[in-house]
Amino acid sequence: MIGGLLFPEFVIFLAAIVVLLVGLFLRDKRITAYISIAGILIALFHVIFNLNAHEPFEGYPFFNSIVVDPFAQIFNAMFLIVALLVCIASIKYYGENANQDEYYMLILFALLGMMVVALSNDFITLFIGFELASLSTYALAGFDRKDVRSVEAAFKYFVFGGMSSAILLFGIAILYGITGSTNFMVISESLSRSSTAMLATLFVI
Repeated sequence: MIGGLLFPEFVIFLAAIVVLLVGLFLRDKRITAYISIAGILIALFHVIFNLNAHEPFEGYPFFNSIVVDPFAQIFNAMFLIVALLVCIASIKYYGENANQDEYYMLILFALLGMMVVALSNDFITLFIGFELASLSTYALAGFDRKDVRSVEAAFKYFVFGGMSSAILLFGIAILYGITGSTNFMVISESLSRSSTAMLATLFVI
């Protein structure tokens, strides 16, 4: 059941690993673009099929830390479409780049992180997905190491992202100390009873 619920995420993760291995063992790395596009299309078709199904997959796998529902899958579909367009547009731009396998792998891991964020029902899961997407996009921002502006953008993004992550963790720690849980459902029940919890939520936002 979990495999069906999280099939798109498994496909994107598998595609990222395949892209990494192909980049290690094959000289012609242009195929990595098409592997990435194929993985994204498979995941997108599954999400669209599930949204249109008479009885779509829904559930709370991994001890309610993840919620799979139509709302989350709509966001996943948007993320997949954007990633698909980026990969297609990058074929010409990075067609002769010797490190294009790393580029597509980073896109896939950034996509996976955003999909995990969309499915999150727990702050731990949210933070893991957020950091996976952030670390990948830091590397993408500085991917062109020969361009000074690219390196500068990556450094500034890293500093800003690090500060944001620290504030997010601070808010999560306060909420956990007040409610004794990182689960969204438990925390939402406590928010109405505690003004301190409401204040901690501001750090998370």
